[in-house]
Amino acid sequence: EEMNTVYYIGASKKALKEKGILTAKYILRSEVPAESFTKADKRELTEIAFDGKKVKVLSAHPLESYTIVQKDGQVALQITDQEAFWSVTKYLVVVTK
Repeated sequence: EEMNTVYYIGASKKALKEKGILTAKYILRSEVPAESFTKADKRELTEIAFDGKKVKVLSAHPLESYTIVQKDGQVALQITDQEAFWSVTKYLVVVTK
């Protein structure tokens, strides 16, 4: 189960800075506070909806492994290739606007 555990967060730049995930220059910290993230099983996580009109993925994920769509007045990130998407990092950080 631990092998399939992944973490994600979507928030404004200001909120991500306040949680200690981004530095003052909006760069991801190498050590992030895991308690700020939502924990999920990558085998079951195919879509994540975020509040806001736009999102920007800050963490390193292959572009071809996901799409961003407008859905029900929200923005959703759809993971199209779970293995590729989570191959670089187990942490997804998204800035919402």
